[in-house]
Amino acid sequence: SDHVIGNVTVIMAHGSQCHAIRMNTTVEIQELKELKTIQEEADTRMLLHAAHASKTWTNIVMSPDTDVFVLALFVATSMQTCISTLQRGESPK
Repeated sequence: SDHVIGNVTVIMAHGSQCHAIRMNTTVEIQELKELKTIQEEADTRMLLHAAHASKTWTNIVMSPDTDVFVLALFVATSMQTCISTLQRGESPK
């Protein structure tokens, strides 16, 4: 088979909506109404997606942002599986 990608689901957020695009032998698009939000900030929207994904997969939320780390710790208490890490590196001078 010449398939580069098989049995993959991509979650795409755009505007207030979110869709799952499943690719296998065909392409299937499904609206995810439970991820519909007016939230514009990526910090909190990312955690909405992580909470949704935690129903199926183990999540690892990695960010250099302290706000994301603190929010992830709070949200992780309601998730089935979530690991939050705070990445630190050297800032360019």
